[in-house]
Amino acid sequence: MRQAGTVDDMEKILETMKTGKFDTMVGPLGFGLEALNGIGNVAIYPTPIMRVTGRMEYELLHLYTAEETEEMMLEVYGK
Repeated sequence: MRQAGTVDDMEKILETMKTGKFDTMVGPLGFGLEALNGIGNVAIYPTPIMRVTGRMEYELLHLYTAEETEEMMLEVYGK
């Protein structure tokens, strides 16, 4: 709503969600995958691949960008 600049204009809010990127605790988040489900609106964000190294300890092996995550989802679940 902050990026759309309104709390009342639902069309503008939805358009901002469909086209914008949003800074979050897990990295940039966007919405997409219209090619997968016909409507999009699936949250897409960076995906970490981690190895458990101990109790409550993890090692980051790779961090896929949101774009790479979306590509993988389309490849796995079909276009």
